[in-house]
This record gives sequence, structure tokens and C-alpha cells, in this order.
Amino acid sequence: MDPITAEFFSGRIQVDDRDGLLTQHLNTIEIRDLAGAPDESLVKVRRSGRGYGVILETTSRYLALPFKVYLGGPVAGAVIQNDHVELRNEWTNKGIGVRAAALQITTARKLKVHKITATAAGSLDMSGLPSDPLRGYHIWPRLGYEAPIPSWLLPCLPSHLRGATLLSELMADLQGQALWKSRGMGVDVWFYPQDQAFWQRFQMYLAQRKIAL
Repeated sequence: MDPITAEFFSGRIQVDDRDGLLTQHLNTIEIRDLAGAPDESLVKVRRSGRGYGVILETTSRYLALPFKVYLGGPVAGAVIQNDHVELRNEWTNKGIGVRAAALQITTARKLKVHKITATAAGSLDMSGLPSDPLRGYHIWPRLGYEAPIPSWLLPCLPSHLRGATLLSELMADLQGQALWKSRGMGVDVWFYPQDQAFWQRFQMYLAQRKIAL
């Protein structure tokens, strides 16, 4: 476990699962990881109201807004839908958000979750500075999440990337990464935890960033 993970994800959370929807199947750490909850969080587990499924709602001093994760059905084979996560300004760029996402992916693979989806929000303005506090648009794809390259960006691709259609193709190239960070914007992304290609991209990112969970 790296120092940042140890500081913010040691397992000091509360889980409020009054109906026993998940606690009868999962331990506190597994619930924490599926919820993307840092230490000192409260994770409420409730029925979703959309058929068989639950919502994990996390409140924390690190978060600007409660973070909701929808788990659609039994954990094995389920689809996880992430609401957008927004950290308070004073807690951005400290490695919290990326580790929350990484722990979710790792636990989802262990629990045989089929698919994870998220809205990767944010963009840069014309000055090259973040136009809003959300940076997921370039962080989620670096983690291995996939999405089509927007059609408006295709003419801007460098010659060696012409013909690329997926964000993973940009993320595999330093010039592609830089282009997406400077020109990209919010996009809906997905990740298949059981797929080896997704998993290898994810493991490569963790190694590059020296993230140990």
C-alpha cells in the first residue's frame, strides 16, 4: 500500500445498511471500495427504486457533494453506474479520486462485476487551465476506461493516430494523451473489469503512477 492510499483509505468508514442489502454479502472494505469512499465517510446503502438494485451514497469531508453509486442487481454480473464525483477544492490533486476509482475497479474485478460506467466530466479552458473543478475527462481514460473519440476531434489527430476511434488508442500514445488533456471534454465512459485488455491498461497506469492499493 502506498502512503497516499494508507492515509486516505485505511478503512475508517461507517456503513449504514439498515436493510442488510449488502452487509449480508460483503464486508466493510468491499462496500467501501465499491462506493469509492475515503476515510471518515458515511456510506448509506438503500434500495434504488429502479427494480432490483441498490444505491451507495457516500458523504465525506473530502467531497463537495454526496457521491452516488448505483449497483444494478446481484454483485456478480452486475453493472455499476457512477454519478460524477467532485472533491472539495482543497482536496484535489492529492491522489484521492484516482485511488477511489482504482479501488472500485480492483474490488469489482474480484467480485465478478460485469461493467462499470461513469460520466467523466471536465475540460480545460482556452488558457490551458481547468474550466471547472472536474478532471475526470482525462483521469478516467488514463485508468483504462473506454469511450469513442468524439467525431469533432478526429480531424485534429496527429498523422500517426489517424484511423483511431477509441480513447484507449489516444491513451496508449503520449501525443494522444496530451491532445485529449488539452482538447477533450466530458464523456460517458465504461470499463469491463473481467476483460484482460481493460485490466492490463489499468495495471499499467497503476505501475506508472506508483499506486499500490
